[in-house]
Amino acid sequence: MKGKLEPSERQKLIEEGKSIKEGLVTLEEDLLKLTDELQKEAQCIPNMAHPDVPIGGEDCSTLRKMVGSPREFSFPLKDHLQLGKDLDLFDFDAAAEVSGSKFYYLKNEAVMLEMGLINWTVSEVMRRGFTPLTTPEIVRSSVVEKCGFQPRGTNTQVYSIEGSDQCLIGTAEVPVGGIHMDSILAESSLPLK
Repeated sequence: MKGKLEPSERQKLIEEGKSIKEGLVTLEEDLLKLTDELQKEAQCIPNMAHPDVPIGGEDCSTLRKMVGSPREFSFPLKDHLQLGKDLDLFDFDAAAEVSGSKFYYLKNEAVMLEMGLINWTVSEVMRRGFTPLTTPEIVRSSVVEKCGFQPRGTNTQVYSIEGSDQCLIGTAEVPVGGIHMDSILAESSLPLK
């Protein structure tokens, strides 16, 4: 506005501005409450398995399709446990002492094989336009919740850091999911890789 306002008009606009500001504070508080309620309700929606998935352990699994037939060998076959022990590639016994059963230490050429496979895979996905990421191991609880985990409560799957709003991640999906959280992406930037 150009020119001076009458004092009464000016006062009227000041009061209107204050009223709008107070109304905005109330609306923001309401939005925060509704967002929290929506998040709590969304966490009650179960993550259902597909109806065709068999119920039970590996013994309940079904073969959907077999391509080719098993090869025949002229020598006795060894499973990965025996091969690994014979070639000194991993140590299940020491890992069981340290971490419990079904854990292992990779050793020697097995370490080099794993690192080579990782390096090859990362190179391949980069060649195809993907961006490699190393993620933080700690994220805010809100990020964990928005990814579908429930970091607080008695049956939690998440390790919360006491006295903070942060949690340890169990999978890189959580911090990767948080990268563009609450953002609107331009369609022209999609797909993100």
